[in-house]
Amino acid sequence: TQSTWGYSVFLARTPVSSTIHGKMLRSILSRGVAVTRTVVATQVKQQTPAVAVACRKYSDVATTQDLSVMEKHYITYLDNPDTDGWEIRKLANDIQGGHEIPDPQVLCAFMRAARRVNDYALAIRLLEATKFKCGAQVKKFWPYIMSQIQPTLDELGISNLEEMGYD
Repeated sequence: TQSTWGYSVFLARTPVSSTIHGKMLRSILSRGVAVTRTVVATQVKQQTPAVAVACRKYSDVATTQDLSVMEKHYITYLDNPDTDGWEIRKLANDIQGGHEIPDPQVLCAFMRAARRVNDYALAIRLLEATKFKCGAQVKKFWPYIMSQIQPTLDELGISNLEEMGYD
């Protein structure tokens, strides 16, 4: 019998030893998983207050001037013909991950960029995500946003959510 990695080839092929090894392996793995779950749960409980403080601390940092500078940066970045689809989706994800509802001018730039890279689905997802971000104020904000971006949607041939039957 040859020995490889500490196991005998002959023993590994016998049904009795494979059953014993399988049970031992299952037992070790299940204990390891249980210990890992306990350790991770303990670490998450200990770190949760620090994460909440960090989020609260950084959520009020942006001022109106900073937002207008960022919006101008987004618009120039999106209007750049060298910006590809991946960069557009990355920027959309970053903006949608924030607390603010995107400005209609930024949404228009996104629509033009999505049309330029021929990604109609991205344009619709941006509209859906923006409407979702309006939250409880959707009846107040969404009509204003649509009144501002509808000419751009018409120009680019992009249907709005209501025309497509999305509610």
